[in-house]
Amino acid sequence: MTVRENITKFLLDNPVYSGSLPKTLTETYPLIDSGILDSIGIYTLVTHLEKTFSIHIQVSDLAENNFRDIVAIENFVKGKVGPL
Repeated sequence: MTVRENITKFLLDNPVYSGSLPKTLTETYPLIDSGILDSIGIYTLVTHLEKTFSIHIQVSDLAENNFRDIVAIENFVKGKVGPL
């Protein structure tokens, strides 16, 4: 499973996000601007990313540009762990 597939599956399967996501979740859907990634949503996602990809996410990493959509999250994770 790719990083992008993992993130997408996590968002679609997790009850924190399920009621808020559109039926067709695209890789560029605005997760922050749409309110999907609020403080609880970001915390839940960060916990998943740290565990799944063995990375440490610092407070300074929590910039909007790292979490605005699935592509941004994928690029952020790849930047932390290198090419997968």
